[in-house]
Amino acid sequence: MSETMPPSSERAIRRDQLAATRQERPIGDGVPSVWGSIPPRNPNFTGREELLEQLAQRLGAGTTAILPAALHGMGGIGKTQMAVEYIYRHLTDYDVVWWIQATEATVIRASLTELGQHLQLTGVGEPTTAVPAVLEALRLGRPFRRWLLIFDSAEEPELVCSFFPIHGPGEILVTSRSPNWAAMARPLEVNVFTRSESKSLLHRATPDLDDSDANQIAEKLGNLPAAIDRAAAWLAGTGLPASDYLQHFDRILEKSTLHRHPSIAASQIIHPRDVVSADRKPPELASKEKFAEYHASVTRSPLNSPDVDSAPDTPLRTAHFTIVGIDVEGFGQTHRNNTNRARIRDGLYQATERAFESSGVTWADCTRADLGDGVLVLAPADIPKPLFTEKLPRALLSELIKHNSTHPRQEKMRLRMAIHAGEVTIDSHGYTGNSIIHMFRILNGATIKEVFSSKRSTPLAVISSDWFFEEVIRHSEKSEAGSYRSYRVKNKETETQIWTRFLRAQKGVQ
Repeated sequence: MSETMPPSSERAIRRDQLAATRQERPIGDGVPSVWGSIPPRNPNFTGREELLEQLAQRLGAGTTAILPAALHGMGGIGKTQMAVEYIYRHLTDYDVVWWIQATEATVIRASLTELGQHLQLTGVGEPTTAVPAVLEALRLGRPFRRWLLIFDSAEEPELVCSFFPIHGPGEILVTSRSPNWAAMARPLEVNVFTRSESKSLLHRATPDLDDSDANQIAEKLGNLPAAIDRAAAWLAGTGLPASDYLQHFDRILEKSTLHRHPSIAASQIIHPRDVVSADRKPPELASKEKFAEYHASVTRSPLNSPDVDSAPDTPLRTAHFTIVGIDVEGFGQTHRNNTNRARIRDGLYQATERAFESSGVTWADCTRADLGDGVLVLAPADIPKPLFTEKLPRALLSELIKHNSTHPRQEKMRLRMAIHAGEVTIDSHGYTGNSIIHMFRILNGATIKEVFSSKRSTPLAVISSDWFFEEVIRHSEKSEAGSYRSYRVKNKETETQIWTRFLRAQKGVQ
């Protein structure tokens, strides 16, 4: 999306030259010249005023600020949202703002290498020379003294600290769940919402909500920000009373085996767009791609997408997602009855949910669409992509083995999981786009189905698009790129190369 700048502004011209390929930036004078992959601002950001003031004081004093969760390991606490809010409140304080996914060294090096190119440094073509050059330029404050680096999801302090500029004039902000940062810097703890903050967010979405109902919802959800945000969206979208929401929540929590985590339970409550009214019946669906596109449009989560006006002349917006599709092999085979299929679906959702959470991908942050014999997941761009190939496959395999060990033959599962990423179009109805269609084409390619069918001892096939393999897997040691094999698939209009690994229940990768 283009930005409008005064033609006389030398700084605006420099922004266009240095950062044309980066994520959309704020518009106007006085914003950073170099702007790197900052997540969009949350228009419903609530509270945290005292914490934001403390953060500003620490950064202003030249102190590296650490934002670990007060309850270590809990997702949805709001660390990243706080960092983003701080950035947008202090745009004029910096000439460089650069967001780094700090999940592993290769990703950090790649991000710093790109920063070197935007700073127009010499000798930054390769990470081996680029990273030292960037760190030295930041240390010296050339060409910019006012810089802010954000290391997001930095769970390994010793690793991440090795990429800090030493004694530079700029500032560093870290978000992490790890308690180990306390040994290296004074942490600023981010806790759950206060009760007043929870109620404020709920009342903002639903002004007529009774104060006692808001208090009860906040109590049920443990004041966890992600869960409160989801509840607020549900209430505003449905217009139904709080008592309905609480009944849904209690039923899901009662059935949940996932440690009764409020964020997970809240994410499973059917969103208003999932409810098909009498005057909005599902269209005739001739293919799984159309089925997925329809469901993607009715399960959009307002937590992950900007508001989009429904007027016909409103320009379409796009956002980048990691796209995951999971399919149960032979779901409709005749040896299974409807009871078997219902238990398979229940097992699929439990396995997928647990695998995502244990991999560091918060289930509540993702948009999901049910596919009957599978599930489509759209993960926001700020979730590190390496998690989907470093941790998710093994986590899903583990959950799959657990399920199969406790169910009869008719209810055992073999899964194909396809991973892609790309721009998704957001309109007033939800999500659509070529990237979603491409994921389904590689997931359902005849070639990979035949190969997987021949490997009966292999319960899980992980299928990567060529783009995801080249941009993510190949640069991630923990993703085990050497275990992937290349296949050529043709499915309808799509003919492309894919990369697949087969994970077996026992030792090793086939």
